[in-house]
Amino acid sequence: MPGGAARIPISPRELSVSNCENAHAMRRKLLFSVPAVAVLAVLAAAITHRPEIPGGRIVVHFTAGLSGVLDPCGCDPSERGGLARRLSVISDARAADASHVFVDAGDFIGIPTIEGFDRKDNPGFLSPNKRRFCEIKMDALMKGFGFLGIDAICPGEADFMLGQSFLREWGRSLPFVSSNVVYANSGNPVFRPYRVKVIGRGRFLGIPYGGVRVGIFALTFESAKLKHVKEDINDILSLPVITAAVGTIRELTGPEGCTVIICLFHGTRGQAEMLLSQVKDIDLLIVGHEWQPEDQKPQMGRTLIAGVPARGMAVGEASLKLSPSKTTAGGTVRLIPLDPSQKEHEAGLAILREFREKVRSASLEPDEQADAGGRFAGSGKCARCHEEESAQWSGTSHSRAYSALAARGQDADPECLQCHTTGYGLVGGFAKPSDSPLLAGVGCEVCHGPSAKHVEEKEKIEAEGRIKPPVRDAHRKRPLFKICTSCHTPQRDRFFERNSELRFKRIKHR
Repeated sequence: MPGGAARIPISPRELSVSNCENAHAMRRKLLFSVPAVAVLAVLAAAITHRPEIPGGRIVVHFTAGLSGVLDPCGCDPSERGGLARRLSVISDARAADASHVFVDAGDFIGIPTIEGFDRKDNPGFLSPNKRRFCEIKMDALMKGFGFLGIDAICPGEADFMLGQSFLREWGRSLPFVSSNVVYANSGNPVFRPYRVKVIGRGRFLGIPYGGVRVGIFALTFESAKLKHVKEDINDILSLPVITAAVGTIRELTGPEGCTVIICLFHGTRGQAEMLLSQVKDIDLLIVGHEWQPEDQKPQMGRTLIAGVPARGMAVGEASLKLSPSKTTAGGTVRLIPLDPSQKEHEAGLAILREFREKVRSASLEPDEQADAGGRFAGSGKCARCHEEESAQWSGTSHSRAYSALAARGQDADPECLQCHTTGYGLVGGFAKPSDSPLLAGVGCEVCHGPSAKHVEEKEKIEAEGRIKPPVRDAHRKRPLFKICTSCHTPQRDRFFERNSELRFKRIKHR
């Protein structure tokens, strides 16, 4: 048309043809645009997670020197520690923060001294029943590690005392690492030299990418004596820590591409500083042996140095700041005390119940009983002549010591029985309630010594009609404070020595 104006259809047929042409054009546009939109939608859905580290930091929780302690003794209401509290603190932290690492720096196994299970001439000897008790106890501890999904464990020298076979068995499911513990005859490593954990990883089409690679390796100082039971054929030793550290860090920062390095160091603070004077590329070093935090700097060069009190009384927490290049830029360390204010995780309580039931089923009686220096009579015999003293004793917690154990389900635990009964582990002492009911609880003879001879002498005098006073045997002259502190240790009753005079007044006969 003139001027290039568009022609307007004037008939129904022309209008219909025009609509069809427009519809075909629209279809062609849709055919080209739908695939593009679909691809974009698929790509958007495929990116299920973007790499992100909350607060630009990595949080490391750590333990060391647990020494087989599963549960607070219960004798001191303010006592710290315990598996159930530890599980609560660390599992809550892991749930709240994806950039979380949990490690242990060794000596998690404890070989307790138990009367009646030890040979005086061979303190390291494990009697059959003591070995079984320690294995049951350590199984519970390992289950706690497994529940928390621990990232790395450095075995200390005490951890080999149940034998290599015990650690190898648990090593199938738990991440034991050591860069310098090897078999002496072959030089082959006993455990994996290190582990790598990737934090803040993204995913594209289900394929992981990015993130911060954290390298964790472990060293046991070469002077440590790695004891193990005789049936283990292969001797083991620890190689020089500096050589092992340099080689391991070179591999972690090279082929493994790690930008954060954590060292679990089973040695003292002084030995750790010796290592760090030669090895600079460690971001966090956790001391696993004889940690003494007083008057010590938390950092040496670029390395944060941390540790925790023994026997699991606290959990350590290190917060490592990350730079844009994903390397560390300093950080902080703090201790989280496991005091009674911490809640107890149900999974930990279940593990403890299972442990106590296994100990009860095992019927672990003393198998290396020592001579008590006399025979036991039982507090009931004492009460016949010492009525006032017996009445006063009956009102103390000592008289209820065994029933308190039974109420907590710990009345089959050898570690507890030696301090909650009379003469446990000694010839003629407490064995089980049905056999020796008069020796349940902390009775007269715990402080005064075995008194059967004293009782027999008194009965003989009475039978003969004599008025001669009873013989005052040497059992009345025992060192009382030493007896008390054999059970009221700083670990079980940390304020006993400070308040000993007040405590004596509570039990003193009037």
